[in-house]
Amino acid sequence: TIAVYSGTAEEEVKGAVVNGLGLKCTDADAGKNQVIHYRVHPDFGSVPFEFADAAVPQITAKSKLDHDTSPTSYEFKVTAFNPHDQLKQAFDAVVKVAITDTNDNAPEFLYKLHRKPVNESLKVGAVVVTQKELSVSDKDSKSKLQVTIAKGNDAFKFALSGKGDLVLADKI
Repeated sequence: TIAVYSGTAEEEVKGAVVNGLGLKCTDADAGKNQVIHYRVHPDFGSVPFEFADAAVPQITAKSKLDHDTSPTSYEFKVTAFNPHDQLKQAFDAVVKVAITDTNDNAPEFLYKLHRKPVNESLKVGAVVVTQKELSVSDKDSKSKLQVTIAKGNDAFKFALSGKGDLVLADKI
């Protein structure tokens, strides 16, 4: 069986270190025969990871990775070898890297509201703006987003209903 190492890399950071791998090989030989170098297996040359220093078992991202638009995980093979070994003995392992999601995208309203007239004869509790019109999207969030009234409601004339509609809270 082949060894499997799993780790994480932060998105949007060129040179991000893959954390949590614990990748390290040892060689019982002495002198130059115990030197170990690491490389991404040639069959996986297109992955966005590398060993910045072949003598150090630390994998880094070659470019910025975006959790929201690129793959969220990668799997590839790495090789540990002795560059002085005439027999070309090597050890292969599988590395799995999950890209962590950071909050790098702002939420956006799906519908643009500029002005919405409110009839002064509207009854308290009446819907002024529907939950659908207040729908928000955020590439970073897999869960439901919460909408709040941030400003412009100093007189508390409006409120958000339990369904997410903007309703009249007090007579105008």
